[in-house]
Amino acid sequence: MIEEQQPRAPAIAGSAAALRWAAPADSVPAVTSPTAAVTITSTLPPRDYVARALSRLPSMYRSGDPANPTNTEKAITALLAPANDLAAAMLAVLTQRNVDTAVGVQLDVIGAIVGRAREGVSDDEIYRRYVRAQISANKSNGTVNEVQKVARLVIGDAGTITTIITGVGVAASVLRVDGIALTDAVAAVLVELVLRATSDGVRRIVEWTGQDPARTLYWDTAGVWDTAVWFNAADQEL
Repeated sequence: MIEEQQPRAPAIAGSAAALRWAAPADSVPAVTSPTAAVTITSTLPPRDYVARALSRLPSMYRSGDPANPTNTEKAITALLAPANDLAAAMLAVLTQRNVDTAVGVQLDVIGAIVGRAREGVSDDEIYRRYVRAQISANKSNGTVNEVQKVARLVIGDAGTITTIITGVGVAASVLRVDGIALTDAVAAVLVELVLRATSDGVRRIVEWTGQDPARTLYWDTAGVWDTAVWFNAADQEL
């Protein structure tokens, strides 16, 4: 399949996958709050301010029996116990509002803020890549490295990504994904975000395959029949 970007056309349609690209909405999509609390496991170390304070007490103010603390230990425990609750709440906020650690509904909220709805993606790690790709696309200046970074976030670690800038016309380039077969759903996200990351006025051609890459034909020199070769290419270019 080959997708091209005309200079900021209002929509771009693909072939069998009926891919569509449109500018992001002006407003952040609404997110429904969960009816039940979502348990979040923080990757940050917990803080026990009571235990830390008690460990610094001189021995004369300590009790040898944990079941019978001294008045000083009781006072410190009473004063610092709320600090533990506050620290736990702060850690939860840091975890639930970080794209690298948020899960479930919390990740949906981050996705809504940056303009990437979940749209049926059940795997949090895949959706996390899409959200990070959306963030990179939103901030992109359209350089080759930035566009390839967006594509890499979408497809993951497999396959290779190549940008071709010669022989494709003025202010144009081809982004080709080799060595991996992409589903229609992944290809749709790839095309949308690569075009989002591309500068205005630049024609971006996106190539990929949904079949076994080893059996895919593409033209080594576009449009010249006698140079067609079998290769782990993105797709068949006609």
